[in-house]
Amino acid sequence: TVTHIAQRAGPVLAFYVGTIFVFAWGFTVVLDDTEPGTNAGFETILSSAYTLFVASTGGNLPDMMAPSYAAVPFVVVPFGAYLFLTMIVFLKVVVAVVYDTYAEDMKTDKVAYLLHQTHGTKRVFALLADGTPPRIPKARFVAFLEEFKGWSLHRYSPRFFARQLPFFSGERPAAVFAADFADAIFAQL
Repeated sequence: TVTHIAQRAGPVLAFYVGTIFVFAWGFTVVLDDTEPGTNAGFETILSSAYTLFVASTGGNLPDMMAPSYAAVPFVVVPFGAYLFLTMIVFLKVVVAVVYDTYAEDMKTDKVAYLLHQTHGTKRVFALLADGTPPRIPKARFVAFLEEFKGWSLHRYSPRFFARQLPFFSGERPAAVFAADFADAIFAQL
């Protein structure tokens, strides 16, 4: 799923990196003519990009701009716009893309699980059933349930068997038909 998330978030990340380099170029050009030391972290485009990336993560936030702000006070405006774009807009978009991809993958996995479970139930019924219409005799169904008594799974606890065996009491026939088989097996869901 990591590759799936990377594919879906790729355009957003490309726009994010592009924004970093556009602002890095702008800060490098504006702060190039200032005195040495006042443009610390903005000497080259790569050092500016690194400084802006660190700023967009929230680390060392006001410190990198203090010397530049002292030399050129108006840089606070594009820096504020940069922080708004990267820390607020891009962060929310990336989180939304990651969450959406995760939710979609989980939904796909859940549907696949339920389809597999339904298919498996139909196969088990086909293996245990005989006659026309297909049905499982009571003795065979009870023996089938007894196979799972030693399992440690919560579905096959004593409460599970207590819910299944009344299936044959009262007005019910002494056999399980296809429609009732899935209900009996999935009673815990």
